[in-house]
Amino acid sequence: MYTIYNLILLLIIPILSPFLLFKFFTDKRYRIGLGERFGILPKVIIEGEKNQNSIWIHCASVGEVLAARPFIATLTQKFPNRPVLFSTMTAAGQEMARDKLSNIKTTFYFPLDLPWAVRRAFNKLKPTAVIILETEFWPNFLREAQKRKIPVLVINGRISPASFKRYRWIKPFLKKVLSMVELFAMQSEPDRERITILGADPAKVLTTGNLKFDVLPSTDKATTLPDGLVSFLSHSELFIAGSTYPGEEEVVLEIFQEFSGQRPGMKLLIAPRQLKRTEEIERLIKKRNLKMVRRSETDNGFDPEISVILLDTMGELGDLYRWGRFIFVGGSLVPRGGHNILEPALMGKVVFFGPHMDNFLEAKQILLKSGAGIMVHSAEEFKEKLQEALADPEWFSRIGEKARETVREQGGATERNLKVLERYLSG
Repeated sequence: MYTIYNLILLLIIPILSPFLLFKFFTDKRYRIGLGERFGILPKVIIEGEKNQNSIWIHCASVGEVLAARPFIATLTQKFPNRPVLFSTMTAAGQEMARDKLSNIKTTFYFPLDLPWAVRRAFNKLKPTAVIILETEFWPNFLREAQKRKIPVLVINGRISPASFKRYRWIKPFLKKVLSMVELFAMQSEPDRERITILGADPAKVLTTGNLKFDVLPSTDKATTLPDGLVSFLSHSELFIAGSTYPGEEEVVLEIFQEFSGQRPGMKLLIAPRQLKRTEEIERLIKKRNLKMVRRSETDNGFDPEISVILLDTMGELGDLYRWGRFIFVGGSLVPRGGHNILEPALMGKVVFFGPHMDNFLEAKQILLKSGAGIMVHSAEEFKEKLQEALADPEWFSRIGEKARETVREQGGATERNLKVLERYLSG
């Protein structure tokens, strides 16, 4: 089966080569870290004995990096003599790791799943254990780790219903791939059941909870925002729409325009999930004749009469939530699986979200059950729920506090994961 898998990779590469070559010359994101993706690592990462007894931690992208923060902080305190090597798949993940993870030795891009690329990376890094957050199953990578007797440990594991359906098509091959993972620490019982059905050895599968319930609000960025912006945010009735996708900005703008006409102090902050959509969203805002400014243009002052701030910077949304009065988390009114509703909830914010929360089902169910989250199915229902919040501000504040308490009650996954990992890391 590995032969077939690698033959497929060899067939795909020539087909994609013209596209990748075009992207290489026209989009700098495809040039960044290219050598690292082929296992060619900078000397600063591999020189000397700095990697001795190291732990390789891999997070695919931004969400996993943020979830990993408390885990890595506790891990490095508990095992101070075990340097952490940290990889991501995306440029955004790299930027976030360098900004937020001050207690790791180095960051680099995860190698492509080509036998010689992963072999070269292992030769240079020489880790004694690999920890993967969520579900990154790369067959050649896992096979190389097994050959070297390096345990691969999956924590915060998650198999969404959609992924489960896809994986079942390749269950015979996937079962062999999963056999090379030493431990699966899954987020929930449904995740545990799905990974077992797909072929993981039940003796290697545990349920340890979701690390995202342990994510604490950060304060490092909050103090570096310009004074004028902080003053503007703190004196506004701020409506924040975070991690939005096409089709959601239009709804948010419609609702904001309707309510801000009645409430002059209401302002809107839109944070698109993909920064490359900034110009597209700016056109939507200006089409409605709303006065706006990009966040990147606020450092040297701005007109306080603006109505909309368009967040075009990385890594600030989590900190900006603290000033929000009304929070909507996107990827949920449209079928994108939703995004992290726990971060604003932990700040005592009631969170509005749509019905498409497949990637955050546990968080959705917990907030809804406790009354600390508000699910809306349409623009009209969103308006109705927002009107209820405006009509009874004391009730709205109370359920905001309930949101904070609910998230805190679900914490502890960091300690549970470290406890099960200890026997693999204590040597």
